[in-house]
Amino acid sequence: MSGLTMMMMMMSGLLYPQEEEEDNEDETPIDSFETIPDTMLSEILIRLSVKDLLRCTCVSKSWYNLIKSPSFIKLHLNHRKDIAPKLLLFSSPLHDKLLYIRTNDEQCMEFYKLELPHMISKFYANWYAVSYSLICVSTIFGSRSLNHGWDIYLWNPLIQRCRTLPYLDVSHIFLHRWAALAFGYVPLISDFQVVLIVSDDYGKIPTFFICVYSLNTNSWKTKTILDDLSVHLHKELDSVSVNGISCWIMIDRENDVETLVCFDSMNDVLRKVSLPHQNNDSSLHQLLCFDQSVALFHKEPKLNAFDMWVLKQDSVKNDFFWEKKVSVTLEKHIHNIVIGTRNNRELIFKSKLHQRGLITYNPETNKVNEFVRSWKHWSTLGIDDLFSTLIPFLVDPFVDGLVLLDTD
Repeated sequence: MSGLTMMMMMMSGLLYPQEEEEDNEDETPIDSFETIPDTMLSEILIRLSVKDLLRCTCVSKSWYNLIKSPSFIKLHLNHRKDIAPKLLLFSSPLHDKLLYIRTNDEQCMEFYKLELPHMISKFYANWYAVSYSLICVSTIFGSRSLNHGWDIYLWNPLIQRCRTLPYLDVSHIFLHRWAALAFGYVPLISDFQVVLIVSDDYGKIPTFFICVYSLNTNSWKTKTILDDLSVHLHKELDSVSVNGISCWIMIDRENDVETLVCFDSMNDVLRKVSLPHQNNDSSLHQLLCFDQSVALFHKEPKLNAFDMWVLKQDSVKNDFFWEKKVSVTLEKHIHNIVIGTRNNRELIFKSKLHQRGLITYNPETNKVNEFVRSWKHWSTLGIDDLFSTLIPFLVDPFVDGLVLLDTD
């Protein structure tokens, strides 16, 4: 029984109690549904999937207006993300621009294969980040010129809506060393943000042009920061944004070691945070979002082990520090590269035992579980046996939501 059918039955029970059936014989169910207060109707509708809600917009004009309203979209997203979402977004680094959504269960069935909207250039689109229902896609690293091709998009594939972000005039920045992007949701203000940092350190004092886009206002705000923060971005595709804190792993040019650079969009503060392990080998550090926190993984290849650290904030000192969560030595049949996280706080690894299998590790229970015995039958991957020893894809939790439905 579908969620929509169950909802209609529940609503019929509310409107037509068994003892009052005879009094309502001349009233159609749709007419009766119109009498339900919006607050009660919203509490019922938020339990439906996006697919069912889109069908519900055809019930009546009032339902259409309610479901497309910003307040309902926000209410639905908060409900869906808090009930342990059941979807995962898979992206293949080996097969250009391949994105698809699968169910977050033992079957891991294909739920939806994604095709980039026609407005996004497949040739230049080479950066993306996921936050709940939205995918942020950009051509920023496909064109080195600030005046050509720096397009950024927000895309909700389940409702087939895509928004091009407003034009950002950065023509005054003639020379720049690097640019970095991050995308995420800020619960405190219920807003999705895109953060762009452009570094211009050709002068005596390094200058950082910071631009923050707000989905709520559909506009950019810009800020110029003069700071002796001497860093260089060398992993331009890796970023994490959690609760308004955007992070990148960069090279500290003063001592040639990796460091974390954070921008707090709520307080407009840019800072460096030393990593627990000091080195300049980019292959040893990995940055991910884990349970709504910034997580750092330090790998020990020779031991097939890793340390997991979580970034914490001292609200009194207004500073950041690292807290070690776990140290793990993996069995030899497990690759020590985290390819993603599940919605139940489990880390996903590739297994060497089964042909193209996936396993998960739970940092809380220290248990390893089989997730997918083999992904060889996933014909949509389009990857042959040549790549069987490499990392086949990256995995992000995904929430079915209506974000962008209220946009034209």
